[in-house]
Amino acid sequence: LDNNRAPALDDLYQLDWTAVGPAGTPDLSGWAVVGSAEAATRVGVQAVHPDLGALLDSSDGPTGTVALVLDTPPGVRLAAEVHEATTATLALLQRWLADERHAGARLVLVTTGAVSAVPSGHDLTGLAHSPLWGLVRSAQAEHHDRFVLVDVDGPDALSLVPAAVATGENQIAVRGDRLLVPRLARLSSTAALITPADDATPWHVEAGADGSLDSLTVVATQRPE
Repeated sequence: LDNNRAPALDDLYQLDWTAVGPAGTPDLSGWAVVGSAEAATRVGVQAVHPDLGALLDSSDGPTGTVALVLDTPPGVRLAAEVHEATTATLALLQRWLADERHAGARLVLVTTGAVSAVPSGHDLTGLAHSPLWGLVRSAQAEHHDRFVLVDVDGPDALSLVPAAVATGENQIAVRGDRLLVPRLARLSSTAALITPADDATPWHVEAGADGSLDSLTVVATQRPE
């Protein structure tokens, strides 16, 4: 940006989730699921392990792709759940990277409703796992080929996890039958809050019915006495 002028709308960018198509039929050879037997069935994988430690301790261990399907905490003790989930996941990532026997394997962390990938924000149901995305992004920056993040909107969407991984993206949200990936997009004038051209007109920002940031509007108001 030019420091000598105010930024125009064309200078501003926002993070959008853009739909991408699946890259052919996923190859599930070498796949394993860490989680419940039901989760493995939905993903379409026969090899299932109760926890990552058991898989790493096995004689064969992971050789291809391991989908770690995380159970979403109930959210009644959110602060404690965030701490517990983040601490446990950090330990898992450290152990995964420390075992050089499986340096060629890839770990896919599957969360549910941990990131908001639709404008309404109504898909954000797994707040306890939201910090995990920041944690794993940091690990991806150093080991970009070792970790993939996939966020689904429910159990049925687990069937699309292999297709999401097959896109080659390292961050994907599955919403319905769509695969969404984060992209920087230029902020359009229709998406921006436009203040009155007349500087003398008092105004305030008002939230819409859903209370989301996307529903904010500028509303003319009476000047306070």
